[in-house]
Amino acid sequence: MAVLSRLLEEPYLSTRDEHQGLLLHSVYHRPNGWDHVPAGRRVPCGESSMWGDYHMREAALCAQRMIDGSAPLLFWIRSESA
Repeated sequence: MAVLSRLLEEPYLSTRDEHQGLLLHSVYHRPNGWDHVPAGRRVPCGESSMWGDYHMREAALCAQRMIDGSAPLLFWIRSESA
């Protein structure tokens, strides 16, 4: 919860209206050079990726369900007879 709380604050959470992502400073595919490297920097930063945004939403949903006392989401249900 402490890590998620920190990720939901600046400088990790995108707060600018013109930015389309949620989680800043994630990397899409560095070996192919597809990530934005700001002038004067050597490593990519300041951008979002669909992977980071997906996992941020999943973590927030999981945390909200824990806070509400709801059952966790399951991707499969194990049968009692199995």
